Amino acid sequence: MPEALRALHPRSRVAMRFDDMVALHAAVRAGAGVGFLPCFLGDSDADLIRLPGIEPIPYLDIWVVTHPSLRRVPRVRACMAFVGEAIRARAALYTGESFTAAP
Repeated sequence: MPEALRALHPRSRVAMRFDDMVALHAAVRAGAGVGFLPCFLGDSDADLIRLPGIEPIPYLDIWVVTHPSLRRVPRVRACMAFVGEAIRARAALYTGESFTAAP
């Protein structure tokens, strides 16, 4: 549980743990409670809201990795370039900067 969440809600308890963000997202959508989701999942879901007073904190780095023997193969380079540009074009969604609070 993020420390900021525990500070705002000290009597809260952890009822479930997930090692898969898609499963966590499904549980939160189903009403199981609150969850620490990456911005690109939580902010893009109109049925979820951010908890007030909790600022985005770094989640996990995104890595685009290939085997050294394949990195110069044209189709692999094209795929890596495409994925890299797609991530850069949506950087605000991954960092939480695309979020606009509800009035």
